[in-house]
Amino acid sequence: MGHILLNPKVLVVGLVVAVMAVAVGAFFVTINRATAERGDWPPLTMRYSETVSTNDQTINKTYVFTYNSYTDWKEEVISADSIETELGTFSSVGSYRQLRGREYSEYHSTNGSTDTETIDEDITMIPRGALMPMAISVVEDAYDQRAESVTTEARVCFQGECTENAPGWKLVLEGQTIIFADDARGIPIQVGDFFVEEIMVGAPTEEFTPR
Repeated sequence: MGHILLNPKVLVVGLVVAVMAVAVGAFFVTINRATAERGDWPPLTMRYSETVSTNDQTINKTYVFTYNSYTDWKEEVISADSIETELGTFSSVGSYRQLRGREYSEYHSTNGSTDTETIDEDITMIPRGALMPMAISVVEDAYDQRAESVTTEARVCFQGECTENAPGWKLVLEGQTIIFADDARGIPIQVGDFFVEEIMVGAPTEEFTPR
């Protein structure tokens, strides 16, 4: 489990770090709440996929990420290619990572095991570096850039009203593309090679105007 401890001056740099992190799979960013400002999202659900290599095999996985708050979220594998091993064929469907209060758990469907640990009170944990709540205006200010309006390939819904190929806001940070949904709270659609296919937000949009 990787950890980055960020202070206010370098908090946004975590977005660029996240670009590298998502390429190698699961990654955790911890933010000291006593020193670092942070954004937030309303309750939402995301669907995204990734391709990983294991035992000389290429495995495609699709996840659903359910976010209620910083201390209440779950990322679950909803579809995945089978894993072929000398001991047989296994599937990671049903595996998950979740945080409930201060209790963090990982369930591994391939062997039925669950790992649990208690997170310190002064630490905020998120499942992937790309999933760091960060207002678009904060990113603009940190990098002295102006977000550019773009059309995405994602399906985005706000309170049940859905848009295919939804509009978004693009920034290029140190050569890496970051695209947010058309909402001021910085809901990510793309962070480097990480792409969100569908977002369902349980709140109305919050208007964003570029700097």
